[in-house]
Amino acid sequence: MKRLRRLTLAEQVTFAFAVGVVYLAAVGAVAYTSVVRLGDATERATRTHIVLRLLDETFAFVAGAETGSRGYVITGDTQYLEPYRNAETEAATRLKSLETAIDDHVQQHEQLRRLVPLVARRFSLLDESVRLRADKGFDDAVFPARTERGRLVMDSIRALVDSISAEETTQLQARSVQERRSLRRAAALIGLSFFAAVTLGLAAALFVSRDIGRRLRAEEEARHAKEVAEAASRAKSEFLAMMSHELRTPLNSVIGFSNVLLRNRTGNLRERDLLYLQRIRAGGQHLLSLINEVLDLSKIEAGRMQVERTPVLLDALIEDTIASFEGQLRGRPIVLAADLPRHTTPIDTDPAKLLQVLTNLIGNAIKFTERGSVTVRIVADVVGRPERIDVVDTGIGIPSDRQQAIFDAFEQADSSTARQFGGTGLGLAVSKSLCDLLGYTLEVRSEVGVGSMFSVILTPSARLGRGDWPLPADRGVPAEASPLGH
Repeated sequence: MKRLRRLTLAEQVTFAFAVGVVYLAAVGAVAYTSVVRLGDATERATRTHIVLRLLDETFAFVAGAETGSRGYVITGDTQYLEPYRNAETEAATRLKSLETAIDDHVQQHEQLRRLVPLVARRFSLLDESVRLRADKGFDDAVFPARTERGRLVMDSIRALVDSISAEETTQLQARSVQERRSLRRAAALIGLSFFAAVTLGLAAALFVSRDIGRRLRAEEEARHAKEVAEAASRAKSEFLAMMSHELRTPLNSVIGFSNVLLRNRTGNLRERDLLYLQRIRAGGQHLLSLINEVLDLSKIEAGRMQVERTPVLLDALIEDTIASFEGQLRGRPIVLAADLPRHTTPIDTDPAKLLQVLTNLIGNAIKFTERGSVTVRIVADVVGRPERIDVVDTGIGIPSDRQQAIFDAFEQADSSTARQFGGTGLGLAVSKSLCDLLGYTLEVRSEVGVGSMFSVILTPSARLGRGDWPLPADRGVPAEASPLGH
């Protein structure tokens, strides 16, 4: 059965955040619904209070008008008509407000439709009594009251008002219960939401603090590992420097005594003996060269390599370096040439270390070129300031996937190169380290089967661009180059 993939830290945080958002959204939706219901219940309860107040005011205006009309009929005093004069208008206004307040209640609306004409009828009877009292006197005004029409209308008004009030009171009680229930539910959900938010916040803070703790521990372990690695590297470099120094002394003795014996002053050495001595000397010189490279690399890594800058003419340095390779070119179909500007200005550098870099680059170019040319050229600006030194060959070239690895210690283009041409792979590593120490950059452009170009970048503006490689089709010696080998 396929095992489930373990979630990454980012995925865990995202998942926890999504769950928290969904949970809070659900609780918030329920809380919002409860709050809406609470608001609706509160609104309905408020409307019920308004309906009850309007009913009471309507009945009070009708009763007040009836009292004022009766007082006027009995006494004839017009002061009793004061509450009567505006009662009909106020009662009509309250009835209209009631119609708006209970518009969504069908039964109460029907009762209100019956109440409105009754109130109008009652005011009509009161108007008739007042008019008769004013025009004909007490006896004629009292006669309509004796028919009990007014009392019947008033009883009907009272009954309808009581009925609507009773229904509203019942609804008010129910809405009050609902309001309290909604209030409790909303308060509980809001409390739950607050508790959940606090819990999620504390959980997130705990999670983040643990993650920060893990990161701090990881950084501390990485720093400790880096210090241990640096200490080991320094120890290795110091050991190599010490051992290289100790090895060079007996090797110099071996090479020196081989040279003494090769003179054969007594003449008692045979040709085979001399051949053996030449091989001993060649092996010793090769081993000494390797030890010197290891010593240089270890000094650079240990930070013990010192730079001594002085003004240097590059064209003279290159010509002297090329001249030192004349012996290696005898019998080989290779042209070693220099492509130099007509005039160059001196640069401040360490001549010994730059000479070592050029020696390694030219030696590598000659080693990996079976036929063709090796050209050393200086690229300068318009006033003759050197910007770049190129060592161009028509050798075997370097695969693109190995063009950075060759600058690592003990690395070559591939294993077949080491078997065919020999070498330890330290030359380019030492050259790059020396260039870094001098403040230069060592770059390479190469194509398998075409050749290579190693460039010492003296100024950042002279870094290689696309137009610097491949070289033109004519891969011979430049017109102004001076061939120094054949």
